[in-house]
Amino acid sequence: MTIAALAGTVGVSMARADKADVVEPLQDLAAFRQASLNKHNEYRELHGVPALQPNKILDDSAQEYAEELAQKNEGKITNGGERYFEHSDKKARTSADDGENLTYSATTETLKDASAVATNAVEGWYNEIKDYNFKTGKHLPGHEQKAIGHFTQVVWKGSTELGCGAATTPVKLKNQDGELQNATAVFVVCRYAPGGNITISGHGVTDEYQLYKENVLPKP
Repeated sequence: MTIAALAGTVGVSMARADKADVVEPLQDLAAFRQASLNKHNEYRELHGVPALQPNKILDDSAQEYAEELAQKNEGKITNGGERYFEHSDKKARTSADDGENLTYSATTETLKDASAVATNAVEGWYNEIKDYNFKTGKHLPGHEQKAIGHFTQVVWKGSTELGCGAATTPVKLKNQDGELQNATAVFVVCRYAPGGNITISGHGVTDEYQLYKENVLPKP
């Protein structure tokens, strides 16, 4: 049994926890981060924008928040309305305008390796492309309730640096019969500098989504 959170994200398989009260970094964070970077840059190349560079400050900040999310959800019923899943109000650097993408999933199944966790997370964010209108910088007509901000941040031309983190924790899942099962959730956080998804407003502005058109480019 597997669940995934956030519209457009892809679920990943995680191992059942052996004991309660455990919040841990995802095993092999180095492989996870490299796979995250590689997948981001694979997609960015498709859109003709420069590759992201790894940033340790962003890595550490993302990991700290991934573990905070895991701690807040330890033992909760993640598909039963108990989960905590909000963007952080903390920045990696006090003067930085960091962007942030989040996703999580939970399952009773076998753990996939760290690279697969990263790849699935970034693929899920990128798949929001199907709801994005490159001409307007907004949703496609009729898709207004869909998430698109994760996709736009992945390929945002003006973002140059990336840091990612992931942490696991034991949770509960309700099956179709309403019975609780032990499971493990993984929380993935990626942070970007400079952050994307910027609108502009003020005197003389005729198109508040102009920066989307300049930074979220269609495939050639």
